[in-house]
Amino acid sequence: MRALFAKEERKENLRNAIKWSKKIAAVLIIAISILFGSLMFVPEVRAVISETVIEWFDQFVRFSSNTPEAEKTNLEPSYIPDGIEEDCRDGGETMTIIIYTNQDGVSIFFESQTVDALLSVDNEGYEYEIKQFEAIDYHIFTAVVKYKENSIIWERSGQRYHLSSVVSVDQLLEIAFSVGK
Repeated sequence: MRALFAKEERKENLRNAIKWSKKIAAVLIIAISILFGSLMFVPEVRAVISETVIEWFDQFVRFSSNTPEAEKTNLEPSYIPDGIEEDCRDGGETMTIIIYTNQDGVSIFFESQTVDALLSVDNEGYEYEIKQFEAIDYHIFTAVVKYKENSIIWERSGQRYHLSSVVSVDQLLEIAFSVGK
């Protein structure tokens, strides 16, 4: 009988501990929320938080379009450098992805999607420029950090294209200019 009473007492102690733990957690969350809220009244803290959010947001360039949805056109590069061949292809109704690879493992990533899709590109560690060729703006992201890939993004005939690789920007531009030719 004593063992039964001891077991019930342990269960009751455990229930009380859980109940008090929940109350303490709730008080801590409320206290942290109030502290954070009151810190937001300090202009220096607000400025630091705003700068951090802006810095995070500026790490990406987003391409979007307000034009009506376009029909998919299957334009692909007609020029690929020697020694590089199509490795795999994927996609659906609104997107095509092709990866070209050579024997050394160097890959070229080609993506085509309708302009109504959103595309975000990390621009940290890149030099950015726009080149125009045949009335098309080519957004060029040249890697300044060793492990990053060069990228080119452009729109043509209702499609947005994204080309990226470790190969030179000049080679990527040559490939980009050949799309649809």
